[in-house]
Amino acid sequence: MRAPLRLALLASALALPAAAQEAGGGSPAIAILVRQAERWLAQDRVDLAVAPIERALAAEPNNPQALAVAARIEVARGNREAASAYLARLGQGGNRAQVQEVQDAIRASGVDRQGLEEARRLASEGRAAAAVQRYRALFGNQAPPDAYALEYAQALSGAPATRQEGIEALSRLAARPNATARARLALAQALTFDPATRLQGIQQLQALAALPEVGGEARRAWAAAIGFSGNDPAMLPAAEAFLQRYPDDPEMRRRVETLRASTRTAAAPDPEAAGRQLAFQRLEAGAIGDSTRRFQELLARDPNDADSLGGLGIIRLREGNLAEARDLLGRAMANDPQGGRQWQRAFEGAAYGDELATARALLRRNDLDAAETTARRAAIREVDDRSDIETLLGDIAMRRSDPVAAEARYRAALSRRPGFPPAQAGLTQALRAQGRAPEPRAAGEPRIAAVPEGDGFRAEGGTPPLPAAAAAFRAEAARVADPGAAAVLLRNAMAAAPENPWIRLDLARALRRQGRGSEGRALVEELASRTPTPDNIYAAALLAEEDGRTPDADALLARIPQGRRTADMARLATRIRTQREVVAAAAMMAASPLDGRSQLLSLAARPDPTGSTAGAVIRAFSDANDRIGAAEAGRVAVVANRGQVPARVAIAGALLAAGLEAEATAVAAEIEAGNPSAEVRRDLAVLRSGAAIRAADRLNEAGDQVQAFERLRPALAQPENRDAQLALARLYLGARQPAEALRVAEATLMRDPRNIDARRTAIEAAIATGDRARAARLLAEGQSAMPSDARVLLLEARVARDAGDGPRARQALEAALRQRAAELGSFTRGPAPSGLVGASAQNPFGRAASTASGATTGAPVDRLTREIEQELASLRDDIGPSMAAIVGGRMRSGDNGLDKLAEVSTRLEAVVTAPIVGGRLTVFAEPTAIDSGSVENSTQARRRFGTAALSSPTALPPIPSGSAAGVGLGVAYQRGDWGRIDVGSTPIGFPTSNIVGGVEISPRITDDGIRLRFTAERRAMNDSVLSYAGVTDTRTGASWGPVLRTGGRAQVEIPLGSGYGYAGGGYAILDGSGVVSNSRIEGGAGVSIPLYRSGDTEIRTGLDLVYLAYQRNLRYFTLGHGGYFSPQQYTALNLPVDYRGRNGDLTYRLGATLGYAAWREDSAPYFPNDAGAQASLQSQANATAGTSEAVSATYRGQSQAGAVGGIRADLDYALNDSLSIGAALRYDKASNFDETRFQLRLRNRF
Repeated sequence: MRAPLRLALLASALALPAAAQEAGGGSPAIAILVRQAERWLAQDRVDLAVAPIERALAAEPNNPQALAVAARIEVARGNREAASAYLARLGQGGNRAQVQEVQDAIRASGVDRQGLEEARRLASEGRAAAAVQRYRALFGNQAPPDAYALEYAQALSGAPATRQEGIEALSRLAARPNATARARLALAQALTFDPATRLQGIQQLQALAALPEVGGEARRAWAAAIGFSGNDPAMLPAAEAFLQRYPDDPEMRRRVETLRASTRTAAAPDPEAAGRQLAFQRLEAGAIGDSTRRFQELLARDPNDADSLGGLGIIRLREGNLAEARDLLGRAMANDPQGGRQWQRAFEGAAYGDELATARALLRRNDLDAAETTARRAAIREVDDRSDIETLLGDIAMRRSDPVAAEARYRAALSRRPGFPPAQAGLTQALRAQGRAPEPRAAGEPRIAAVPEGDGFRAEGGTPPLPAAAAAFRAEAARVADPGAAAVLLRNAMAAAPENPWIRLDLARALRRQGRGSEGRALVEELASRTPTPDNIYAAALLAEEDGRTPDADALLARIPQGRRTADMARLATRIRTQREVVAAAAMMAASPLDGRSQLLSLAARPDPTGSTAGAVIRAFSDANDRIGAAEAGRVAVVANRGQVPARVAIAGALLAAGLEAEATAVAAEIEAGNPSAEVRRDLAVLRSGAAIRAADRLNEAGDQVQAFERLRPALAQPENRDAQLALARLYLGARQPAEALRVAEATLMRDPRNIDARRTAIEAAIATGDRARAARLLAEGQSAMPSDARVLLLEARVARDAGDGPRARQALEAALRQRAAELGSFTRGPAPSGLVGASAQNPFGRAASTASGATTGAPVDRLTREIEQELASLRDDIGPSMAAIVGGRMRSGDNGLDKLAEVSTRLEAVVTAPIVGGRLTVFAEPTAIDSGSVENSTQARRRFGTAALSSPTALPPIPSGSAAGVGLGVAYQRGDWGRIDVGSTPIGFPTSNIVGGVEISPRITDDGIRLRFTAERRAMNDSVLSYAGVTDTRTGASWGPVLRTGGRAQVEIPLGSGYGYAGGGYAILDGSGVVSNSRIEGGAGVSIPLYRSGDTEIRTGLDLVYLAYQRNLRYFTLGHGGYFSPQQYTALNLPVDYRGRNGDLTYRLGATLGYAAWREDSAPYFPNDAGAQASLQSQANATAGTSEAVSATYRGQSQAGAVGGIRADLDYALNDSLSIGAALRYDKASNFDETRFQLRLRNRF
């Protein structure tokens, strides 16, 4: 082997470990362990963070990164002494930032929780100065720990005396390299409170409004800041910019009209403008008392000041004084008919609330006519949610003995607010009045009961009755979908009833939905610690169970004496005990599968009238991907609860949730055979419908839409079955009929705008039809209806990804992960109040999830979280920058020195998202070495190279070994799946190097997915050293080759269910230096169909027909030939089979192809482009004909037919979120040669 090839092989061998070392930063194993620990710590899984950090410290006891993380783990455990010990070791070798971070964490853990909550309460009430004093008492003369720096800076900026200090602190936080969007939002909001910096704040809010995690808040703050300025014409550009981005905002449209009118009239300067702006500023900051005083002073000077009337009206509305709010807002509108329209929406809300309260009072007095008149007037108000007035009209209808009309009203209320307790209770009464059984609840929906209003209401568990104001605020919070608004109302309720645990529990749930779970937990546990009554402790236990902190919930319940426990408390204790046992048995399966399985089955055999134990066991098996175990648990549980119908219904529901439709349906049939009650029959009908939907979805995924529709048909016979309608929409999507899917999904959205599954299907259908504007509109509606929902953020990512906006999609997915963690209660939680709950490990089964009977148990992996993570990983592949080292090799059979080939290469590439235009830009360098060996030392072999055939057989010239080495360079750009362009070079260093490249466009021409693909390219023919690099004839010194193929191809691709078919053809010209020009026509057709598909697993087969025809046979190595296979006719029929799947971080694909090929080659002259040389050789042939030294002047033609085929394998393994390794192997048996290829890959994503 020549020196260049040896050097290339050495470079290839070194490239892979070098890339790995670079990715690991010198200690890849330690870095991976530290990152694992940090990831678990960020997810509040301290128990799982311990093992990797212990391994890291065992390997490198003084590693600064490991020491820093170890210290933070001990802080999270509450072990400050151990954390300080790690800090001391860190101080000997860590950098200043690491030491400061640990010191900060230790100090934060020692902050007085009760004092902190008091400071937060003061800030939320608008008493910023008092909040600042409380914060300073907590932090002393030191700067606040990082965990509390933002809220402290916000409090500073809200008090006039410390405003500048607060702005400076917020500016520092926002200017940090790792500053969060929320810190930048806080600064922007604070700037808008001051007229002098308002425009600066608005400019920052404009940029923040585009970020998914704070976009909604930034938009509202932007609009509010414009409102602070009243009718100041200087705000017109900001208002117009807002309207340009959000053209459907009616309030801002009216505001722009007002500002434009103000600009035209050029009114004289308003001496009270600054005072009004300050009053609105204080209102927005939450300083209700100060803002009220300022508005009242303005009105004392001018009782008809419309803006001040409106501002004071808003305050009264927030205080719940609806009658006065209605009066003030009405006066504001009357005094400024043009500009006063900005108060219309608030006025409508105040009037609606006032009329609702009046109608309720009239109904309590049994004045039906007046109550109905008032209620109907409220029903036509422009408000977002009329469910409470619809419910009241239903109550009036029931009083009039008209249950049919009442049913319609209650259903209208429930369509807007599913599960609304008063409407649900009213619907039950209306159905019973008609002689109909109450309808079954949706799967997982808790049982609900009517909640009495006003005086006499007694809260859960014997807690004293709520004051009327607290009850009103709590009831209103129950009707609010936005967790932020609900939290404000519940804080008002808590102010009226500070000792009520149920208000605190509701507030904690609302805060958890906002990602502030630790704050909510502190509120509930503070009361339970300070006043340990059974109800207070029970509320804390309920929250702990919902958060997945089962040991904490168990410890809390243990503090309630058995004799003082209510039935609900006893049920919670049983639930927790069951969870603990199931979790322990499921954990045992990892170490001892047989023992764990046996333990789970023994739990399933335990009689349980609710069925919750069996449901938990079935889910544990399902989560372990043990379908057989889940089915067996279901059978065991049914036998153990033979006489308990509710338990068997719950077991059937758990089997259905585990994807065991046949088993669930069998249990349902067995129950139905026992002549159950009408309510149970309704539950079974729902279950059968769910089984049909699941089966249809599975068949749809497998590409069998016909059978899927047949399975779904019975459920579609129920017009109100929205789940069935959405399954039908998914069928249309699977059948590539997105327009029909969109029609069905939007019809469901019309009836239920908050149905996230319907919105998801509609958006996917709109994307499939190419209607991006419609998809964006559907997304905006979802964001408005559900602003704090992880599923909506996931939809935003998909819309952004379809539009080619990768960065926005990534931000949305990252925000979705954070939001989902908050929804599941898994954000980092603060320490519990002293003495309340002992340290406990996080339940590995996560947050509790409802069973069919209403009982709860844990779930190990949240499906939505997994879906978001998978989409984020896919997006990182699509848009994230990456670097890769790819070592490849190729061995081709043939004669030594001629068509035999060995190739080794190392491709080094970087991939980034192209700036401005989007798409993916790839830059690469590929050192390559090729070698064909030495021509055999025989007359026949040596005569087949160059012009050696013209020499005397006894004087053949020496033929050197064929080899070449060089570096190929190139750049490629790809935009989605419809366009690609690349340009580069064949390896520079080869005897001849050429520019190569190509363009491909593949537009989709129909909504159902038909695509055209057009390709134009110029490529190297890499069959041999001659065709790829070129060679030199030692006899004459003449060089010839390499060969380039220039041409194009067109192809049509047609969807066939979940597969596709294609047909196409192309034409190319092949030419090279010293090589006779040639041409090629090609054609092909085929199909590819999945035989089996489930999740990440798929088996696919198909059929491919290939046809090629070259004008000339130039596959030889004498002067003028090209050294590439060029039959005059080649036809092959191939049958490929591929199996792909995933196992954890490993993805793989295995495949094989079997086919039959027939080909024909014409005879070819030795020297096709040199007539003189060919004539001379012909003379030799004639002269030696019939002798033992006879020579030939032509290569004989031939025809052959036979089997062809190949095998292939691809493996990829993700070492972590960024680094992956891969390998590929190919073996192909072609008509006249074999080829083996291999590849090793190392890729790092950033």
